[in-house]
Amino acid sequence: MKSVRHCSDPDEVAVAVVELVAERTDRDPLEIEPRLGTVVDVEALSALIESPYTTGRLRFDYAGCTVTVEGGGTVAVEERLEIVDD
Repeated sequence: MKSVRHCSDPDEVAVAVVELVAERTDRDPLEIEPRLGTVVDVEALSALIESPYTTGRLRFDYAGCTVTVEGGGTVAVEERLEIVDD
């Protein structure tokens, strides 16, 4: 299952990522480790949605989830599935 949010303000992207990861993993946003800034350049996330003409996409793993930030301001978070051998 995927959680999605649209961000029109570049300053809200990092907050949206952390909140959506917290939602998907049932954790407090303030307790998620590692901090987002140690995993990805937060300024790059903001820059990705600053221009309405940006069409790029950034995908990265963070705190047990796969995060996708798109140029149009869409932030999507999915829990990563673990394959278990019996």
